[in-house]
Amino acid sequence: MKMKSNRSKKDKILRIIATVMGIVGVIVIAVVCIHQVWVRPPQVVDPTQPTPEVPEVTAPAKEIEETPLPSPMETGKPEEKDENDEQREQLKSNRKEGVYTILLVGNDDGQGNTDTILVGKIDTVNHQMDFVTIPRDTLINMPWPVRKINCVYWGSRYDNGDGITALKTQISRLTGFEPDCYVVVDLNVFIDAVDLIGGVYFDVPIDMNYEMPAQNLSIHLKKGYQLLDGEQAMGCVRFRKGYPNGDLGRIETQHKFLKACASQFLDKGNIPHMPELLKLLADNLDTDLSAANMAFFAEEFLKCKAEDINFHTPELGGGMISGYSYVTLSLDKWLELVNEVLNPFNDPITRDNLDMVYMTPWGYEGTKGLRGADYYTQTAKTDGTSAEGAQPAEGGEQPTDGGQPADGGQPADGGQPADGGQPADGGQPADGGQPADGGQPADGGQQPGGGEPAPGGDGGAPADPVVEP
Repeated sequence: MKMKSNRSKKDKILRIIATVMGIVGVIVIAVVCIHQVWVRPPQVVDPTQPTPEVPEVTAPAKEIEETPLPSPMETGKPEEKDENDEQREQLKSNRKEGVYTILLVGNDDGQGNTDTILVGKIDTVNHQMDFVTIPRDTLINMPWPVRKINCVYWGSRYDNGDGITALKTQISRLTGFEPDCYVVVDLNVFIDAVDLIGGVYFDVPIDMNYEMPAQNLSIHLKKGYQLLDGEQAMGCVRFRKGYPNGDLGRIETQHKFLKACASQFLDKGNIPHMPELLKLLADNLDTDLSAANMAFFAEEFLKCKAEDINFHTPELGGGMISGYSYVTLSLDKWLELVNEVLNPFNDPITRDNLDMVYMTPWGYEGTKGLRGADYYTQTAKTDGTSAEGAQPAEGGEQPTDGGQPADGGQPADGGQPADGGQPADGGQPADGGQPADGGQPADGGQQPGGGEPAPGGDGGAPADPVVEP
């Protein structure tokens, strides 16, 4: 009788254990199922679909009292049809498995510009992430009075357009592919996110002191390794006044800061306050990513090693064009960088997939021709010498890449600048001197008339649409 009682107790215990294990198993299966259903990657872009055109502008952009930056589309000219559809068709079947591309935009200058633009590739197979900064003054191939990449987003919005669509269009022309997803980060979200994770330890490269009351900006940081809170981190990545190389110094600091963030997160093995951070981002970012997509990328991020998350800056040239300072991408070096760290396809991206302006020893050229080619008739290289429109010698041939001179224009006197850097016709001053006869100022010089546009500047555009820092 006693043995039956003991056996009965054992059976009861076993039934309880089996029941508990069954419940746990069901819970685990449910969690896995929910994870598989809820945490999901974003959809990739179909390259056979044409890039959306920037809408035709029928009226000047609205005047924004606190934002002097004019719309780059004030000319009222319709956007030209995208010419890359055939190349996108060829790329469709060559997408790399588990690779996603993303556009990250920082709306950070307080005047409506997007001064931080990064294009990233996230490889979930090899657990690698690469991001390339597109400098804010990058020249784009559009017939606008201001042709800087950082003007596109808000320029379109002021004209009642879709800012992110316009920016993605320009990015696709520079890279040869449209990013799969985008994130526009506001100042306050960045500050709150850094505070939420307890700050970031960072080696500030130089003493930083800058005041801009109009933007409610006060930056005062000492050089050296320290813990930065949200406000300090924002000031650190925005500061550029003290760098010998200006905005490129800021880009380098931004890259190092983001690398420091990634390294500290991965060293801990997780991200502190992950649920709260995801909620903050989901509630406050302008993005086409769902909360499930963000969770997917967060998981993929945690699978990476710090050395597999890298940031890159393209090789740049540049100079003054129609009174504005621009940087240009080096075509061959840019293609090399795009294919090495950004290309989501197995086939290489070529110049035929791009629509961009680049500089040659003979002047500016476009992979799809120059839109508004007369804009380049008065230019100055970054060394202060004139390119005088970058036109070839009269009757001469263009010796680069088989390209033709823009609009068939001819230079004065065989294309050589007069007097060791003083251009013909008095258009450009030599070596930072005063502009002759109302011409263009030298690199870094002031626009005649206290910031009024140079002749041909299409009216209303200030000498520098970008606000410091």
